[in-house]
Amino acid sequence: MPDRRRITGRETGFHRFRIGEREAAVVTDGPLLLTPPGEVLLTLAPEQIADALHAAFLPSGPMRIEQNILLVNIDGGLVLFDNGMGSSQLFGPLTGRLLESLADAGVAADEIDALVLSHAHPDHCWGTMRDDGTPTFPNATIYMAETELRFWETCTDPAMSDMVKGVAKHLAPLRDRIRFFTDGQEFLPGLRAIAAPGHTPGHTIFTIASGEEQLCVLCDIAFHDPLSFAYPAAHSAYDQDQVQGAETRSRTLAWLAETRMRLISYHAPWPGIGHVARSGAAYRFVPEPMIRIED
Repeated sequence: MPDRRRITGRETGFHRFRIGEREAAVVTDGPLLLTPPGEVLLTLAPEQIADALHAAFLPSGPMRIEQNILLVNIDGGLVLFDNGMGSSQLFGPLTGRLLESLADAGVAADEIDALVLSHAHPDHCWGTMRDDGTPTFPNATIYMAETELRFWETCTDPAMSDMVKGVAKHLAPLRDRIRFFTDGQEFLPGLRAIAAPGHTPGHTIFTIASGEEQLCVLCDIAFHDPLSFAYPAAHSAYDQDQVQGAETRSRTLAWLAETRMRLISYHAPWPGIGHVARSGAAYRFVPEPMIRIED
């Protein structure tokens, strides 16, 4: 008799964990499908890329990277860090899962109290507004760097037209609910902004503290595991200022390796929680075991 038993069903799109005493979860918006890394990491030789991918058991063709969106309960308020692609399929048909993932975690969009934006690239803020022109998170205050918003509001570079239009669609209608943080500011309890420019002018990373524990929200300091960690000084076509982006990446990864601070990386393999460790003259991402917290 043939075995007709099948493993069916779709995996839920969230992973629960804790930051000290704070409840947290990672929710996915689905993976991005990008060009091969040789078209992005502009200062690496093809053999450097090929050797690193081979060692990591990864294909040499187009990249698939995750969107690990952080959700944290901060003193009874639900805080969401970035919000994915929305309905856009600019980077493939697998994105747009955020609201479904939040529902898997038992959270409705109108329960989000704060939306923290690291920067205004499509995969970080194009879920802010629905296609019908209403806010996806109707009760959320938006926090971001003023430098970032001003840059996109005044950008006239034709090559950036899609992103400028995205800011006009997703952020301009909610201008009255945007609050600006500054470098080093603790703008919500235990949540501190750290300017990390280069990827974009106002790109920001964050630390979240609870008791003796801190977590770094790494955002787009690193976009690929292992290449961003193995070659932090490589220039990336995704960085607005490639020189500054490489400097910021190298400095930040050195700090994380030295302090051994736990982190979540937006584009690392799901769910993106782990640490940065020294590896020769560079670094490697060390993923944290996926431990389920029981109710």
